[in-house]
Amino acid sequence: MNLAPRKPDWDLKRDIAKKLEKLERRTQRAIAELIRDRLQNSDQDLALVVNAGEAIARTEEDEDD
Repeated sequence: MNLAPRKPDWDLKRDIAKKLEKLERRTQRAIAELIRDRLQNSDQDLALVVNAGEAIARTEEDEDD
Protein backbone atom coordinates (compact mmCIF):
# COMPACT_ATOMS: atom_id res chain seq x y z
CA MET A 1 0.00 0.00 0.00
CA ASN A 2 1.36 3.39 -1.01
CA LEU A 3 0.66 6.21 1.42
CA ALA A 4 2.75 8.81 -0.40
CA PRO A 5 0.65 11.69 -1.72
CA ARG A 6 0.23 11.99 -5.46
CA LYS A 7 1.47 14.98 -7.35
CA PRO A 8 -1.20 17.69 -7.61
CA ASP A 9 -1.46 17.40 -11.39
CA TRP A 10 -1.67 13.60 -11.74
CA ASP A 11 -5.33 13.66 -12.72
CA LEU A 12 -4.77 16.39 -15.32
CA LYS A 13 -1.98 14.38 -16.94
CA ARG A 14 -4.19 11.28 -16.98
CA ASP A 15 -7.12 13.14 -18.53
CA ILE A 16 -5.09 14.87 -21.22
CA ALA A 17 -2.91 11.88 -22.25
CA LYS A 18 -5.49 10.51 -24.70
CA LYS A 19 -5.99 13.93 -26.29
CA LEU A 20 -2.23 14.38 -26.68
CA GLU A 21 -1.91 10.98 -28.37
CA LYS A 22 -4.65 11.93 -30.82
CA LEU A 23 -3.00 15.29 -31.48
CA GLU A 24 0.36 13.60 -32.09
CA ARG A 25 -1.19 11.24 -34.67
CA ARG A 26 -2.86 14.18 -36.43
CA THR A 27 0.41 16.12 -36.41
CA GLN A 28 2.35 13.22 -37.94
CA ARG A 29 -0.37 12.73 -40.56
CA ALA A 30 -0.24 16.44 -41.45
CA ILE A 31 3.56 16.34 -41.78
CA ALA A 32 3.33 13.32 -44.06
CA GLU A 33 0.68 15.06 -46.16
CA LEU A 34 2.83 18.19 -46.49
CA ILE A 35 5.78 16.10 -47.63
CA ARG A 36 3.60 14.31 -50.18
CA ASP A 37 2.35 17.66 -51.49
CA ARG A 38 5.90 18.94 -51.84
CA LEU A 39 6.88 15.83 -53.75
CA GLN A 40 3.96 16.16 -56.13
CA ASN A 41 4.39 19.89 -56.71
CA SER A 42 8.13 19.98 -57.22
CA ASP A 43 10.94 18.15 -58.90
CA GLN A 44 13.09 17.91 -55.78
CA ASP A 45 15.11 14.83 -55.08
CA LEU A 46 13.23 12.34 -52.88
CA ALA A 47 16.16 11.90 -50.50
CA LEU A 48 16.37 15.65 -49.97
CA VAL A 49 12.68 15.87 -49.05
CA VAL A 50 12.86 12.86 -46.72
CA ASN A 51 15.86 14.34 -44.92
CA ALA A 52 13.99 17.61 -44.51
CA GLY A 53 11.02 15.74 -43.03
CA GLU A 54 13.26 13.90 -40.58
CA ALA A 55 14.87 17.18 -39.54
CA ILE A 56 11.44 18.67 -38.87
CA ALA A 57 10.43 15.63 -36.82
CA ARG A 58 13.63 15.81 -34.77
CA THR A 59 13.08 19.52 -34.14
CA GLU A 60 9.57 18.84 -32.88
CA GLU A 61 10.83 16.05 -30.63
CA ASP A 62 13.47 18.38 -29.19
CA GLU A 63 10.84 21.03 -28.51
CA ASP A 64 8.72 18.47 -26.66
CA ASP A 65 11.59 17.63 -24.30
